[in-house]
Amino acid sequence: MKSNIAHALAEFLEVFPYQVLAWDHKVIDHMVRNSELFRNFQQGGSRAKWDIYSHIKYGSLM
Repeated sequence: MKSNIAHALAEFLEVFPYQVLAWDHKVIDHMVRNSELFRNFQQGGSRAKWDIYSHIKYGSLM
């Protein structure tokens, strides 16, 4: 599951998966615990993905 999340985040952020694994433990762990949120991230457009990612990473919606 972590690998799938890392790859999805890496594709969105335009970085390599190993970078996501190094920088975004909080985001990955949150999505592992909340699989529905990860599904929403996968199915969402770029704005929805940013909203989900930034809310987890920074604690607020932009």
